[in-house]
Amino acid sequence: MGKRAVFYLALIIFMIIAPFVFPVFKTQLATVWLMIIVALTWDMTGGQMGYNSLGNITFYGTGMYVAAVVAIALVYDVGEYTGSSGGGIYKFTEAEYFTGMFLGMLAAGLFCSLIAVIIGYITFGLRGPYFAIGTLGVAIAAGELVSNWDWVGGGQGIALPVYPGDLEYGKILFYFLFAGTGVVLFLFLKWLYSTRFGAAINAIRDDEEKAEAMGIHTLQYKLAAWAMAAFFRRRRGRYFGVSADPFRAAGDSLSDHQSWHLHGGLRSLGRQRHALGPDRWGDTVPCL
Repeated sequence: MGKRAVFYLALIIFMIIAPFVFPVFKTQLATVWLMIIVALTWDMTGGQMGYNSLGNITFYGTGMYVAAVVAIALVYDVGEYTGSSGGGIYKFTEAEYFTGMFLGMLAAGLFCSLIAVIIGYITFGLRGPYFAIGTLGVAIAAGELVSNWDWVGGGQGIALPVYPGDLEYGKILFYFLFAGTGVVLFLFLKWLYSTRFGAAINAIRDDEEKAEAMGIHTLQYKLAAWAMAAFFRRRRGRYFGVSADPFRAAGDSLSDHQSWHLHGGLRSLGRQRHALGPDRWGDTVPCL
């Protein structure tokens, strides 16, 4: 067995036993996997393709809201649920919770991929720092739009359905959801980068004009890469939170998320801040 195989085997074993060996740190361990997912998805465009996006938080926030609306709409009226005058207590059974969670994740992924394609047709006409600033503008605009949409809670945000079972079991569940997603995403990208697709986006990164001259349809590859990144990125917000709020895309949330992308590994070591408050577009408060 080679050294690399031994290394991967050791990582898998650690992944499986970590929440049981370090039970106090289940939430922190889940957050590590969450940020691995963030880094891998950003690397698809920022690292492999050379397009540094400051607006990927848009897909996180969009995925959060879409997943929440789908999960809530299966059981309650969304407008009543988010209304400030409602004041009711809304409970979900385990069947309702898990059905809503998985249907919401699927809907959020597909919707975010569609949004990525639509936004990409506009923003991929920009390059370098202009593309980065353009995507930042998209994130800010998204936060402002949602903050004025009362049906999804407006500026106060929207509360996600809370895990109905024992929270200790919930922590383990969400840890393995993150870990499983991270492993699947890593293996998928490892395969993807070894194909013609990986060679094409690397060619775009190295010299886009020459790539176009060689017959590579650069826009199609850029849209496909961003759509896939958006699909996987939306999952993390739905897994891990009790509240989504609309404002913070251009503030600390963006800088926190971007710090994970720019340091170490696949340009991916940093931190994420969590706090209550009505100023987070696409940020969450851990409930576990």
